[in-house]
Amino acid sequence: MEKSEIRQQMQQRRQQIGDRERNRCGRAILHHFAESEHMRYARRFCCFYSMPNEVSTGRIVRLILESGYGLSVPAWDSDSKAYGLFEVTPFTPITIGYKGIREPAVRIPVMPWDVDCFIVPGLAFDITGGRIGYGKGYYDRLLSKVSAATKLVAVCYDWQVFEEPLPVEEHDIKMDQIITDKRVIKCR
Repeated sequence: MEKSEIRQQMQQRRQQIGDRERNRCGRAILHHFAESEHMRYARRFCCFYSMPNEVSTGRIVRLILESGYGLSVPAWDSDSKAYGLFEVTPFTPITIGYKGIREPAVRIPVMPWDVDCFIVPGLAFDITGGRIGYGKGYYDRLLSKVSAATKLVAVCYDWQVFEEPLPVEEHDIKMDQIITDKRVIKCR
């Protein structure tokens, strides 16, 4: 299957997810994430604000903030036509930005190489860490700037993980770990 077919298939399947299932999976992923080594060793995280039908990341964001760790989120920078990272605290006002994605209303930049753990979205993953995103390469460009020590952790529904390798390209950044509602996969 080609990337475009996989994207279409995954988007259609995600549209069938109801709020009840989305919340159940979000709670299971939170449990796995809270027990992970990332919560013991990382001090600065980057987490995306989930869109409808994506696995809910609201609980992960709250856990990070309530634990006193640094948090940044990706937000569209219209000047550079790319995503940048911006700090979020418990008091940061949130607004709706580019493509309806939540982002901080006050922008305090964070450099990607200063993040210890990136929590990454995607449409499909494979057990070796391959990732198919939404097709624009925004996350791959952002992740290409992280430190070699930064952990890349995907969160998704378990059915988004393929056992066989996905058709990824050389510029596609691989994940270190995938956390689903059913399991934790160490990719490399």
